[in-house]
Amino acid sequence: MQLLFLFLAMLLAIPVHAQWEEVSISPQYKFRKIFFLDDRGWLAAEETYKAGILLYTDNGGDDWREVARFPGYIQDFHFINAQEGWLMAGDLWHTQDGGETWTDLSAQINAEEVPWTQNTVAARPDMIHFFDSSDGVAVFQASHPVGDASVIVATTQDGGRHWQTRKWEQFTSAIGSLEVVGDRVW
Repeated sequence: MQLLFLFLAMLLAIPVHAQWEEVSISPQYKFRKIFFLDDRGWLAAEETYKAGILLYTDNGGDDWREVARFPGYIQDFHFINAQEGWLMAGDLWHTQDGGETWTDLSAQINAEEVPWTQNTVAARPDMIHFFDSSDGVAVFQASHPVGDASVIVATTQDGGRHWQTRKWEQFTSAIGSLEVVGDRVW
């Protein structure tokens, strides 16, 4: 028993060090976000003043290939498995084939109860996260001429076609990230 305890104590005391490996990707791209599920991954990029580009790898990042282009830069994206994902590039887009083809959901929020929406361009989601094929959360943001940002946190239960306001607030600047752990959203 003491030998087992000593072995476990030694095992836990061994420091774990990440090994970094440089991967070469074309310098024509400016990178925005990366997301991996095992060895499969997607990388949002853009070319200077051009469309948003989504790159894909199925070998842990050793090789990348372009799978899609969008009319605007890619603000955020999230995959729930190797086939199904959502992406924000001007509008909300949805794929069910790993990113090869995309459907424009043109998601907007019905935010009539939010006072600042009457005088603001309709907010579109900037940040998204989906828990499954139906349920997701998004942060919708709109900037005002005076520099303030209005933020709405909304949820969907139909894969992103319709959104329900859950919380809204005005800030002095836009929110930069959305973090989801389990069923909690920060």
